[in-house]
Amino acid sequence: MRKIEVCCSSLDEARAAEAGGATRIELCAAIGCGGVTPSYGVVRSIVQANLKLDVNVLIRVREGGFCYSASEVDAMCRDIEFCRSAGVHGVVIGALTAEGD
Repeated sequence: MRKIEVCCSSLDEARAAEAGGATRIELCAAIGCGGVTPSYGVVRSIVQANLKLDVNVLIRVREGGFCYSASEVDAMCRDIEFCRSAGVHGVVIGALTAEGD
């Protein structure tokens, strides 16, 4: 079976992705700057819509690089905890060490 993932930033976009044949979405905000974690309200609205899609949420506290401070990692861990409690399928994370690994 073919799997299609679509980046979405709203319930309307998620519904359109589902109607277009997507099997999962990567939910994020501010797609134009590379994406950041969407709001609590957007995550909840999509989960509660009971779409037939896997919902994966981008975990990224800010635009820019992928080297995070300890406080940013703590905030990202809290976002992951929320996503787990909200019932999303998974999370998406990009991170690098200071050496670029």
